[in-house]
Amino acid sequence: EVAGGRYEDLALGILLTDIKASVTAGSGKGLKLEPVRVEASMSDGRGGLVTAAGSLHPEGGRLDLDAAMKRLRPLRRTDIQATLSGTASVKGTLMAPQVAADITIDEALVNLNRLTGSSVTTLPVEGTSEAPEPVTEKKEGHGSLDVSVRAPGHIAVNGHGLESEWQAGLRVRGALNDPLVIGSVRSVRGQFDLLSKIFTLRPSTISFNGGAVSNPLLDVTLRYEVPDITADVRVSGSVRRMKLELTSTPSLPQEEIISRVMFGRGSSELGRFESLRLAAAVARLAGFGSGGLGVLDLGRAVLGVDVLRVNSATDKESGDEESSLEVGKFIGEKIYLGVEQGLEPDSTAVIMELELTPHSKAGIRTEQDNTSAGVQWKMNY
Repeated sequence: EVAGGRYEDLALGILLTDIKASVTAGSGKGLKLEPVRVEASMSDGRGGLVTAAGSLHPEGGRLDLDAAMKRLRPLRRTDIQATLSGTASVKGTLMAPQVAADITIDEALVNLNRLTGSSVTTLPVEGTSEAPEPVTEKKEGHGSLDVSVRAPGHIAVNGHGLESEWQAGLRVRGALNDPLVIGSVRSVRGQFDLLSKIFTLRPSTISFNGGAVSNPLLDVTLRYEVPDITADVRVSGSVRRMKLELTSTPSLPQEEIISRVMFGRGSSELGRFESLRLAAAVARLAGFGSGGLGVLDLGRAVLGVDVLRVNSATDKESGDEESSLEVGKFIGEKIYLGVEQGLEPDSTAVIMELELTPHSKAGIRTEQDNTSAGVQWKMNY
């Protein structure tokens, strides 16, 4: 007998307590051995319970075990929580067990903001035509697995601007040491904060077709609707090779779609501040899937400024190209205040610009020995 047992997996965040188990072996008549009786139970410490009972036949090592879960919450993690119920059985023999289960996810929560993951990327390697095909050693199967996982709803996936609910139907079956996962996870409802606007999650699917569990196929669509445009963002492909498509009704170029979503008007009608925000949004979507911030993006985030860029100009007298660093911030939506510093100590300039209309602005530039002012007008065709 075992009483007061405890199982803890720090890597996966699993904790089971109050483990009780008893193994009873009896001798029969003569040399014949009676089956060994096994009974066990364990808790998650929060009201969930697992019970198991069955027998092991010494002759041939045959198994006959049955287990049941009732609202078990085994995970003690900040990124993933789940409540599980269902039944399971183990038949066959000790050398080749046949495991079957029917599991229901009563509710679950995935917090994307706290989700852990590896920063190491596996790169595909292509060999020459002369290189022989790699021979993969086939794993010898010992036992089988047949598990059905159902989630009628109540799977919340939140974080990074996403608030959503999903449902799932999965089947895990095959060799015990190399099973296949078949099925899908489907959206119920949700919304996503993108480009400072709220997009609605359209019917979307994450499919498992027998490949790697960590690399399912994606078909996720987000929609933003206003009277003059309907914009769709679709993420497709696999997790390792995601593709983003931006379309609209009526059909418009990507930059125009983003402009109308963010500001409610075309890019030709934007002021300087809005044009910079548009350019940043286009660059961010164009780099989708690359991960990470650029050096200037990181600098802007750290310094808390709106503009951080390197300017270059040609000196009218010497013809040499000169570089300078500009740092600035927008005061409200109309006024821009910045400082530009060249390579020389006395090449500091203060810049102030006032947006008059979407097509015109007034500016003042003050340097150490010169002050200039002017009005600019532009029209994009």
